Amino acid sequence: MKTVFAAVSATALSVSWGANCMAQQVPANYPANYADIIENSKQESKLLIYSNIAADRWEKVVTTFNDRYPWVKVETLDMNSGEVFQRFLAEESAKQTTADLIVNVGPASWINLSEKGLIEPYQSPEASAYPASMKPLPGVYTVMGDPLIFIWNKAILPAEAVPTSFADLAAKAQANPDIYRGRIATYPADRSTFGYSGHFAFAKHHGEKAWEWYGTLAPLSRTETSSGPMIEKLTVGEYSLLYLAGSASGWAAVADPARAQLLGWSYISDGTPINGRPAAIPKGAAHANSAKLMLDFLLSIDGQKSLAGADRMVVRPDLSAKDVNGGHTYAAVEEAVGKQNALMIDYDKDQVEQHDAFIARWKSIFK
Repeated sequence: MKTVFAAVSATALSVSWGANCMAQQVPANYPANYADIIENSKQESKLLIYSNIAADRWEKVVTTFNDRYPWVKVETLDMNSGEVFQRFLAEESAKQTTADLIVNVGPASWINLSEKGLIEPYQSPEASAYPASMKPLPGVYTVMGDPLIFIWNKAILPAEAVPTSFADLAAKAQANPDIYRGRIATYPADRSTFGYSGHFAFAKHHGEKAWEWYGTLAPLSRTETSSGPMIEKLTVGEYSLLYLAGSASGWAAVADPARAQLLGWSYISDGTPINGRPAAIPKGAAHANSAKLMLDFLLSIDGQKSLAGADRMVVRPDLSAKDVNGGHTYAAVEEAVGKQNALMIDYDKDQVEQHDAFIARWKSIFK
């Protein structure tokens, strides 16, 4: 469902221009000529963002952003991840007004935009705070992450059957298949872009061992293309365990005290794939200066704090859970599973070039 949200808050609009002098200062440690971007943005009418993030999730971000830059009228358009890129490409091809900033998942689609020369290779002043894995392409910066995790129903799955790692899950399933048969679920790599990226990253990390584990689990598993139905079926007891499952719906569920009594979750200790949610400015954006302000804000400490929430993970490495009111952080994943097992999904061409071969092998196992 498409939602347009004019994000300038009443609070932001009521700020007096006298008070704005403080808001317009160049942020600390930014180059002095950043003042030109700030001033030039005042001549732009609005900032249009295309994303797969719901409008209500932008509210705190935009309010905080407008505290700093109150003249920027922000509009966000929420679509599914595929539609974001399709709409942008159609509008760009027709030379129509389109997004000033894109925030979306989809490694293959980002690679496609980059190869077509459609991304502004903007160098953010915040870039040095992020590792190379979070700057996958020129001008593309990861601002959020969606880890793939274990989630289980504590009332159904015996404590001794809860896996401590993916290897442990495969071993437990092989030893006691009836406990898991038809009661475990994951994304299908062949029918879910999100699932494909996660499974590909996990298999790349473990090689043939991953395929052995998949071979053990496939006959016992069901697949779902969306995390919502997975969580609902887990809650009512149709499923007992989800593996390589999307964290957002799981975390949203356990934020509910009633469901928190029922559901447990953990990172996957021998490999937690993280689907990055990057942001980038399209080349030739109509409101490029305002887009730069927003992109830099999203990457900043204040911006990351405004993005944090019960069902979202911020990725700036120097932020811990205590910095975001106990929220989820990339640092927490590294602490839980080790740096080598925090698998920020690559944006290399392997994912594109090996797609057909991977899917063919997947379908031969998950029948």
